[in-house]
Amino acid sequence: ATLNDLFVTLLSAAVEKQYEEFNPNSYPSSVNFVIPVHLSGGLSLPGESIGNKIGAFVAHIPFSQFSNSKTRIRLTQISHIMRNAKK
Repeated sequence: ATLNDLFVTLLSAAVEKQYEEFNPNSYPSSVNFVIPVHLSGGLSLPGESIGNKIGAFVAHIPFSQFSNSKTRIRLTQISHIMRNAKK
């Protein structure tokens, strides 16, 4: 799993918890997250400018399949979704 996978896992759990707590009768079955990516990949060298080498992709994260999931299971499932979103 990547750092972005972990971030989306934690963020999706927090967003889903907010919906469950404040609007339990009506919340979406999924949410879209926009994930920033470094387009040239890898690390930037010291003194190297990132410039316009930053992009983004959208990951469609369903809530219903993760309800009451253990964090490790959620992370595994979201990692799979994120890999597919990058293709």
